Amino acid sequence: MVEPKILTLWKLLGGRLFNIPSYQRSYSWEPKHRENLFDDIKKSYSEEKAPHFMSTVVGLSRGTEKIMIDTDEYEEIDIVDGHSELRH
Repeated sequence: MVEPKILTLWKLLGGRLFNIPSYQRSYSWEPKHRENLFDDIKKSYSEEKAPHFMSTVVGLSRGTEKIMIDTDEYEEIDIVDGHSELRH
């Protein structure tokens, strides 16, 4: 069953590791696109979690074991589909 959720960027990223499965189409962003996205995320964080519109991100949790990095536990999410509106 699909359970849509509306999350803040911080709730989306928190406690999750994202994987792009091999069946997905080739990655099409250029370095400037990635830089713009990460600049927006940094700005959002530095401005006390200012909003950043990410549009739809579709992820699949396989419900497998959590991944441990040091003492932090993460859920692995496969990115099935998504789109980010870059505001540059």
